[in-house]
Amino acid sequence: MNDPRQIKQWEQEMMKTHGWYVHYISGKNGYANIHTHGLRETFNHPDLQIVMLLKPNIAQGIFTAMIDEIQMGQQFQEGKLYDQVLVGYPVMVKAYEEMGRMVLRVLLPDGNGYLPGHPKCDPIFQGQLRRFPYESGSN
Repeated sequence: MNDPRQIKQWEQEMMKTHGWYVHYISGKNGYANIHTHGLRETFNHPDLQIVMLLKPNIAQGIFTAMIDEIQMGQQFQEGKLYDQVLVGYPVMVKAYEEMGRMVLRVLLPDGNGYLPGHPKCDPIFQGQLRRFPYESGSN
């Protein structure tokens, strides 16, 4: 689906049906820009972003788990650990600017369960804390 009219129609259908949708912009070197739209309008909650290069169905599953929690009243907050998103692993969120709007970036643990910021965290996962070209103030 590359036709801008089709994309816009799909976005409108997703907003009407689900109240949100996902944009998947693949990147390189293990990173991407996978983010939601519509959470602020539908649930009064910041949109979510994942920057690890994941398969679309995996990213969708993470977002769906988090949005299920949001629908039950959960407000994800920066710096807190959340155990209900990934079985056996905590995640954390951090506020970032993505294309001119504030989002909560979902920080994913490495295979050993270490989150970015921990000295033993795998360097590719540590990279989730960096700024990317689509963010203001990035290098």
